Amino acid sequence: MKYLIGNHKMNLSYAELEKYFAELKPIAEASDNFVGVCVPYVYLPLASTMCKGTKIHFGVQNMYYAEKGAYTGEISANMLKDFDTQMVILGHSERRSIFKETDEMVNLKVHKTIEAGFTPILCIGETKEERETNQTNDVLKTQLVGGLKDVSKDDLGKILFAYEPVWAIGTGISATKEDAEETIKYVKEVIAQMYGIEDLAQIVVLYGGSLKGDNVDEILSQPHIDGGLIGGASLKVEDFNKLIAYKG
Repeated sequence: MKYLIGNHKMNLSYAELEKYFAELKPIAEASDNFVGVCVPYVYLPLASTMCKGTKIHFGVQNMYYAEKGAYTGEISANMLKDFDTQMVILGHSERRSIFKETDEMVNLKVHKTIEAGFTPILCIGETKEERETNQTNDVLKTQLVGGLKDVSKDDLGKILFAYEPVWAIGTGISATKEDAEETIKYVKEVIAQMYGIEDLAQIVVLYGGSLKGDNVDEILSQPHIDGGLIGGASLKVEDFNKLIAYKG
């Protein structure tokens, strides 16, 4: 089984998403893979209604760590619980770069997400400049150590990780299968060392950089890549289906 989780970012209208879920439902039902979609907050009622009783898992793209208070524009875990939210994307590169989220903030969100009973999708990744200056491993390790601070070994198993080469997000450029495999294996090795885990298969890491129909087979066939966190290719059911249909 592979994890295929769409990140819709700030896209689609209510009517478009309603049609999307209706079309996705039979595809998810027929698939042996984990099919998920993370929608904008305002569409949670729709997702909750249309995904209930189906094999479509749904979630959101961010969450604040405070329970309540004067945090204009933020959404709490208790608000998300009202709609049976299942997953939360945390530390996405766009949150880190555009909204200046730090590893410390991401870590607080990880703890709150686990406490709320949601599945955190913890994103890590390096920029083009960092990769070209051979800083990839150092950047990823720093993000992992910071993001997982004080997370127990028991709680570690509740987290999905997503490696997103920042230079490949929304650019149409994808890491080669060798680069993606090598980096994701390294991520698993770092986590395994942190927690004394011997079997890397216990750690789930998705690839999140321009995964699409024409490269899904070569990327997902790599032994350490457990699925994809998918942006643009998840916005149309026809395109998303090419990934969901993957059989390894």
